[in-house]
Amino acid sequence: MAEEKRSHRGGKRAGAGRKKTTPAGAKVRYLRLTDAEFTVVKELINTLRKDLQIPVT
Repeated sequence: MAEEKRSHRGGKRAGAGRKKTTPAGAKVRYLRLTDAEFTVVKELINTLRKDLQIPVT
């Protein structure tokens, strides 16, 4: 009979991977912004999330 081969490459691990930085349900949207505009928008979004107490999951 053929012997079943096993890979030694690991697999999924709990807690592995990049952590989420956006709230659940956030959609990806694309905008063209200058670096200065991006900085202002990013600060505004973080302020809104903090004021509205939207949890990052």
